[in-house]
Amino acid sequence: MRNDKELAEARKLLSKWRRHPLQWVGDNFPGIKLSTQQREFFAALGDLVDAKIKRGNGEELSEKELELSRKVGISISAGQGVGKDFISALAIYWFLWVNPRAEKHEKYNSQDKPRVVATGVNAKHLRNVLWAELSKIAMLSKCVDEAGGKPLFKELFDWQTEKLTYKDKRYEKWFD
Repeated sequence: MRNDKELAEARKLLSKWRRHPLQWVGDNFPGIKLSTQQREFFAALGDLVDAKIKRGNGEELSEKELELSRKVGISISAGQGVGKDFISALAIYWFLWVNPRAEKHEKYNSQDKPRVVATGVNAKHLRNVLWAELSKIAMLSKCVDEAGGKPLFKELFDWQTEKLTYKDKRYEKWFD
């Protein structure tokens, strides 16, 4: 049985992480040191998501937030080996973590599990680079217990060759 106070605190933290992915990275991956550009990406992602949430809730938006709320995503121009796949993998875990279950969308009258579509220059790149980053990052997550046991994301997620899912379907409903 869940403690109501703990559940309320967990919901509050989830809401905060949804709007502040940089904080989510720091809280769940304490050993990861992001570059300035990577921190800027997560800050921009947080601004984008915050603007979209505000717009979806009918809240008043600043001019910048209105512009952000209309954007489709964030593009990154960078050379090879600067960590684009690394932050993409972190962003995938962030999205799945802060959206453990999809909400019913009144406009489309649908409800489905959150999904992330990953694209790349070719299938080999996705398999050998992005999917490899997902596996490595899971090992860098904080441990399930203080004794340094299994990394949390290895415990929660089932990493397969072409998909990443929650191991235990109960995790998809942890805030029901």
